[in-house]
Amino acid sequence: MPTAQLDALEKAIDGCMDYAVSLMSWMRELVHWENARRGAQAASAALPKLATVDVGRAALTLSVLAAMFQTSIDTGTATFQPTVDLLEAIRQALDRVRD
Repeated sequence: MPTAQLDALEKAIDGCMDYAVSLMSWMRELVHWENARRGAQAASAALPKLATVDVGRAALTLSVLAAMFQTSIDTGTATFQPTVDLLEAIRQALDRVRD
């Protein structure tokens, strides 16, 4: 995922912090972890762990975020497909946890 998309994702996460709080906190930690890794800063070898999450609310929040980025793709203003793919992969993983 390009750095500009990672930055846009962080801004979108910040805008959704009132929804699916534990998921958004975890995703923010992931973005910070990835930025540290890319910047050759001291990043932990292990990815942040996801705490208990309301899977239904988290899946809905991820769907809304993906739709926001998909709109950018559809209007041709940016190529956010990697971000949409990441959000969809996380949503699908949560769906498997719920099933």
